[in-house]
Amino acid sequence: MFVALAATHALSSQAASLPEKSGPSYHAERMALIQEMKAFEAQNGFAPTNNFLEYDPDVQNYPQCYSAPKSYLPYSYMDPAIAGSAGAGTEQECDAFSMGRDWYFYASEAVAGIGGTPITPAMVESPLDRFMYLVFHEDCHEQILGLARGINEAACDIIAMEMMIKFAEEKFGIGSRENNLAKNYLTCYQEKSRIVNEASERLFLLYEDYARKKVTKKDLLLKRAAIFREIDEKFTEVRRNHPTEYYRQIIFNNASLGFLLTYTRNQTLIEKVFDRLGHNLPQIVSFLRQVTKLQPGDEAIVEQYKLQDNFGVKFIRAEEAEMIKIINALAEKKP
Repeated sequence: MFVALAATHALSSQAASLPEKSGPSYHAERMALIQEMKAFEAQNGFAPTNNFLEYDPDVQNYPQCYSAPKSYLPYSYMDPAIAGSAGAGTEQECDAFSMGRDWYFYASEAVAGIGGTPITPAMVESPLDRFMYLVFHEDCHEQILGLARGINEAACDIIAMEMMIKFAEEKFGIGSRENNLAKNYLTCYQEKSRIVNEASERLFLLYEDYARKKVTKKDLLLKRAAIFREIDEKFTEVRRNHPTEYYRQIIFNNASLGFLLTYTRNQTLIEKVFDRLGHNLPQIVSFLRQVTKLQPGDEAIVEQYKLQDNFGVKFIRAEEAEMIKIINALAEKKP
C-alpha cells in the first residue's frame, strides 16, 4: 500500500480471524520473525528498507476511505473518479464523506512510501499468513517504485506471496502448517482475482451501455446489484473451499472493485513473468527494476497518445499499456 497515493491491498475489509497469541512475548516473537524475513529478502534481491524497524503502539492502523460514482467503475485507485478521504477514520465517516456515492472503507495494517512504516499493533496481531504478506508486500514496493501503479501492485502481490511460500518452506519446513497457509493465501488470491476481473469486464460494458442510453437507470441499478451479489457468492465459495483463508468482509460496489482492480488486473501478466524466469525471485526483482529504467517519461506518453495531462484515466491506461509492452518484449528475450 502507498498511503500517500491512496492505495492499499485487500481482496477483502473487517478481519474475521483473530491472532493465535498475544502479549509482550508474542510481540517479541513477531519482531524477531521480521529480522529473519528481512534476511530472506536480502538473499532474494531486495535492497534494505526503513520499513518495520520499530514498533509504534500509537499507530493502530491506517484508515482509508474511497468513493466512486454509481454508474462508473474506476479503472484503478489512481482514477480521478475514485475520491479518497484521509480524514474519514470510520465506516460511518466514510459513508458521510461519500454523499450517496459508492464507498469503500479499509483500515490497512501497514503502508509504504512514508519513509519507513512502523510495525503497528494491527499488524502484530494479524494472523501469520497476513503478517508475512504485509512485510514482503510493503518492502517490495520500495524495490520497484518506478513501475506504473497497476503493475507495481500486481507485482508486489505475487512477489510477496511467492516469498511467503519459500520463506515458510525454509523456516518451518515443506508441508508445514505455515507453508500450507502461505500456499493457500496465494491460491485464494488467484481465484478471487479472476472473479474480480471477469465481473469488472461485465460492469464496464454495462456502464458503457448506460452512458449510450441503451440501459435505463433502473435497469442499470438492478443489473449491477446482481453482478455484485454474484461476486459475493463466488467469494463465499472460495472461503468455503479454503476454510483457513485469511478473510475480510467486503461490500462490493464500484469503489471497492475499482480499488481491487489495481491489484488484480495484471495478475496474469506478472505470473507469466514468473513462469518465464522460472520463479527465480532475484531474477524477477532485477527484471522489474530493468523495466522501470526503460519506462518512458510522462511527457513522452502524453505526446505519444496526444493526451492533455498526465493524471487522467487516459494517461493511467496509456502508462500501463506502455509498461506492458516493455515487460512482454523483455520477457520474450529471456531464454
